[in-house]
Amino acid sequence: MVDPGSPLSVLTDRDLEEAVIGQIVIHKAWPFYSALGMNADHFWSNDHKQIINIASRLVSEGVSPDPVLLRKGGASAVAISQCLGNTVPLSEVNGKYMLDQLRELSRARKIYYACQELEQTLSLGSGSAKDVVNEHLVSVEKIVRESTDTGVVMDADAQHAAALHLAKTRHSAQRVWLGLEKLDSVIDGLTSGEVLGLAARPGIGKTLWMGRYMRSVMDYEMGALMFSLEMPTAQIVTRLIQPEWEWNRTKALDEMKANKPSVEEYREKFKNLHICDSAGLPVAEMESITMRLQQRHKIGLVLIDHLGLVGGHNNLRPYERTSVNSREIKDLAKRCKVPVVVALQVSRESGGDGSVPLSLSSTRDSGVTEEVCDYLIGLHRPDRNNNLTSTQRFEFSNVVIARVIKNRHGAVGEEVAVHIDPETLEWDERKDLKSPRRTVRTSS
Repeated sequence: MVDPGSPLSVLTDRDLEEAVIGQIVIHKAWPFYSALGMNADHFWSNDHKQIINIASRLVSEGVSPDPVLLRKGGASAVAISQCLGNTVPLSEVNGKYMLDQLRELSRARKIYYACQELEQTLSLGSGSAKDVVNEHLVSVEKIVRESTDTGVVMDADAQHAAALHLAKTRHSAQRVWLGLEKLDSVIDGLTSGEVLGLAARPGIGKTLWMGRYMRSVMDYEMGALMFSLEMPTAQIVTRLIQPEWEWNRTKALDEMKANKPSVEEYREKFKNLHICDSAGLPVAEMESITMRLQQRHKIGLVLIDHLGLVGGHNNLRPYERTSVNSREIKDLAKRCKVPVVVALQVSRESGGDGSVPLSLSSTRDSGVTEEVCDYLIGLHRPDRNNNLTSTQRFEFSNVVIARVIKNRHGAVGEEVAVHIDPETLEWDERKDLKSPRRTVRTSS
């Protein structure tokens, strides 16, 4: 329900279109609406359709639409002026409401025109009335199916086709594999629309683990898009260079100073990697960026580091904000048809000193994250526990253990131990190691 005193309550159909365009031009709302799937077909006025199409082209070129550029692109100066004079300040609540209304009006228009066409066909008396009406009902059902956000109800044939496609593509480049046999066999790779959460205390190795996933998709000549909300691009690149050229950090920085690897050598290795290190991005903007990149590149994986730094919904309390952001990340995965890997920062209360094997309850302080994620992997480092014996400390030095704590396929508890060279950051799976059985401390 809209408050009768709200600016939205006085908008006519045309006013509604003008208000949305005004928000796009004045309040830079294109990423918000684009991420929710808005397009020119949702508008009735041809002038407004033209403005939206021009704005879409400008954004795809990396330019923010403004009145001057819209006018140069061929948009009506009168229409632009009317839109700028009839705007409502953007908020997530009124933005979603206005877009819902645009969609409802668009769907209603299509159904109205279809009914007019039915009336005309029946008046001509061509064909069986029953067949004509049935054909009309099919066309109306198609309109409703294509314009709703609730998805398509799949019949038996469609269900079988979906399962067949999954079976055929299971070992193709369309799935993302980590390259660790145990985990890949349990999780069965990541596919479009799925979300994997990497949960750990700070400094355990979440970003390095994400780097492993990045490398995996690039081996298949697919693109990876990383939203690094904490670490600047230069640090990520340095961490990627170290294992690739087997350099420690000092060596990597010294070599980079001498332009080694060269831009050509680096591009050869990481040409399919895209990094956005803008701080505090909301999920809606991430989705908009992903969609724009998908127009030019084959994006096979989106990574977000980390959930606690995702922007938006600042009017909500931390738990509620994280819950909403988690749901929106799942929506991003499904709408953009990509797998998403998101890092989750576990609190000291849940993760102790980082040596504690995590459980599903460890992420409960992160809103509904454990419900949204298809898979959850908990990372811990046994060598952070001061109670280890000297033998155990030697065995588990620089070892990260990953444990499957949620799995849509059912199997949980599987562990993989990986030794990470502290100098070059190279990985080496340790099949002989499991988490120490003795009790570990949960706080320091």
